[in-house]
Amino acid sequence: MYKGEIPYSPKTGEAMYYPENSYKWEYGGQEYDTWFEIERLYGEAATHAGGGMQKIIIQPDWRPNKPFRAVMKLTNMSRGRSAANFKMEDEQGKTYTMFMKDLMDLLQRYSMSKGYTECLEWCFCKRGQNYGLTLAR
Repeated sequence: MYKGEIPYSPKTGEAMYYPENSYKWEYGGQEYDTWFEIERLYGEAATHAGGGMQKIIIQPDWRPNKPFRAVMKLTNMSRGRSAANFKMEDEQGKTYTMFMKDLMDLLQRYSMSKGYTECLEWCFCKRGQNYGLTLAR
């Protein structure tokens, strides 16, 4: 089991595949999710240099890698630049990324029925700069 901390999105509360900052924008004492909301409401001058708009950097929320029990559903797959990943979803609707190696380990050790696992113990692993779901044991 990976002993380091895992990045979580401050916006969604879900574990992140890759730790990257997100942003909010502030103008006139109010926060906005995108800069173009400010531009739409106040015009181009608000978003240009000296217009008063401020960029707020939101860093990932780093948490300990604690094992947890859950039933997971295999929902999708995606391709990165050098890897294929699989998307898993728990019963609360939270999504997780799983590396192909870890999915193969899961399929060799446990059976799945209609895309669902039984209730198993999970944690996170780190491969390169990325984080993914894996079996805890």
